[in-house]
Amino acid sequence: METKYLSEGKVSAAKAKVTLSIIFFIAAGFTGIMLIIVAVLMIFTATAEEALDPDTYTIIIIFGLFLLVAAGLCGKFGSQNADMIRKADIYAKAFKDSDGIIGADDVEKLTGRNISRALAEAEPLIRNGILINCALRKGTDPGIMVAKKGIYPEDRTEYFVIRCPYCGGNTEYKKGAQAVCGYCGSAIEVSTD
Repeated sequence: METKYLSEGKVSAAKAKVTLSIIFFIAAGFTGIMLIIVAVLMIFTATAEEALDPDTYTIIIIFGLFLLVAAGLCGKFGSQNADMIRKADIYAKAFKDSDGIIGADDVEKLTGRNISRALAEAEPLIRNGILINCALRKGTDPGIMVAKKGIYPEDRTEYFVIRCPYCGGNTEYKKGAQAVCGYCGSAIEVSTD
């Protein structure tokens, strides 16, 4: 079920990724450490008859190190997803009673973040569909637009993204409508092709 400004489906998927990352972090980290310990113990405790080829020890240690690197990457991935969930929750709670444009001062009051940080944090959350019914307003009068009934209509097939030739920002426009940059406010000439 979708809440007003938070996609529960996307949040659930992110939470599942965090859980899997933790499991892989623990499994790969533990296995990597154990392989390295076993290889080192075998090197120092094996008699001449029991000793393996030195390349075998090297391969075991390298594989153990590979697993440790994989564990570190899983930990980082899990941490990023957990951070994303935390930020999305902050914004969804802050905007729960809002409808319309939330100016810079109000964004700071509601979230405890300055407008630059808020826009930087909210942009990937909106782009990835975690924060819904929200859009950013950049430029000289920055803010965040929120709409209880939704920013966009259900049928998005007629919408396109165009790059502003003046500031380089990406802006959505509906086919046949005037395109205005959401970042700098400039009118953008759109080809009808």
